[in-house]
Amino acid sequence: LPLVPPGRKSGEDGSPYSGQDANCGNTLLISLEELVKDGLLMENELPDPLDMEYVEFDTVANLKEPLIAKAAERLLQSPGELRRQYDEFKKNPDVSGWLEDAALFAAIDNSINAVSWSEWPEPLKDRHPGALKDIYENQKDFIENFMAQQFLFEKQWKRVRSHAQKLGISIMGDMPIYVGYHSADVWANRKSFLLDKNGFPTFVSGVPPDAFSKTGQLWNSPLYDWKSMEADGFAWWVKRIKRALDLYDEFRIDHFRGLAGFWAVPSGSEVAMFGSWRVSIDFLNGTVSFSSQNL
Repeated sequence: LPLVPPGRKSGEDGSPYSGQDANCGNTLLISLEELVKDGLLMENELPDPLDMEYVEFDTVANLKEPLIAKAAERLLQSPGELRRQYDEFKKNPDVSGWLEDAALFAAIDNSINAVSWSEWPEPLKDRHPGALKDIYENQKDFIENFMAQQFLFEKQWKRVRSHAQKLGISIMGDMPIYVGYHSADVWANRKSFLLDKNGFPTFVSGVPPDAFSKTGQLWNSPLYDWKSMEADGFAWWVKRIKRALDLYDEFRIDHFRGLAGFWAVPSGSEVAMFGSWRVSIDFLNGTVSFSSQNL
């Protein structure tokens, strides 16, 4: 499954296909035992193991999130090699390009009780520089802790991948073609999505009627504005693919058919059957060049 933070709003049920950010890691995957080895947690702080047949995401989050936040705080307060590695991590331009927006988004989301970013006060919704500066100053501790947790995820994931490589094992990743509406990706890159002037999706994702459903499948993800993306050299996609290549040895794009054509359903529809097919990018006629050279 995708490594992204899962959707946590009502109805998303921990799904990584409605994630909060396409480039962040799911911090619930962080091993508490490894944090003990790093000196960021004490052995007696770990919860007792739970004997469960299925994962209960809320239970996992309630147990692990306070401890991961505590470990991140100790990292920030402790000088040394680990803190130096964290400082290098957040300064890396390939990381800061997505981490800063993700941290700001999470800080605003944490301070405002709203279903989605479209309900935020206009200065925050529209990313006014002054409003973002205020959030950074008022939520600085939260933002630093958020970024430190991403560092801890990165550190542990790199350890897993390094071990796999030593054993001659390649890691296959999964990338959902779409991202959740309530995400840093859509909020920070509105021009790259089919949204109206108020930030609401004009069309959403899905598939037409098929053998699985007589009315089609309504996914409700915001759709890409491919023409706008082409104008800036597909910068968002380049950043996302770079990130995937940093995490995996290879990866698949789930529903990659959408790179050629997609089913667009008018926003607000209750079923997907009233959508229509749209062309994404004209690769075949050579009008778009998107190769490894871009990366």
